[in-house]
Amino acid sequence: RVPDAVMRMVFPQGIDVAKVIERLYRGSGPQAWLASFAGTIAEQVEEGYVTELVASRFRALSGSLQRYFGRTSSTNIHATGSVAYGYKGILENVLREDGFNLSDVQPSPLPGLLRYRVRAAH
Repeated sequence: RVPDAVMRMVFPQGIDVAKVIERLYRGSGPQAWLASFAGTIAEQVEEGYVTELVASRFRALSGSLQRYFGRTSSTNIHATGSVAYGYKGILENVLREDGFNLSDVQPSPLPGLLRYRVRAAH
């Protein structure tokens, strides 16, 4: 069950299930809408429920990485995006548990894309 404090933070006016369903199934950009809550719940990251929620999603990601890379050696992981950047500590812990090394986290893909393009041009 979502703690009341977290629920009030995410839905200050209360939750309207019909509106949530509308946004998810008929709205434009449901992924962006859901991602917009990441910053909001980050304010409650010390709340055990939030920490475990975020960690469980990173565990799912780590499982996918394990299936791709295997467990034979330590693999450096580079992450990009506001969720990875904002929850870096949790992401790093989860990946470490599975033998990965989080070597770099950037809030935006733009600097890396620019570096790549500059190197590719030379």
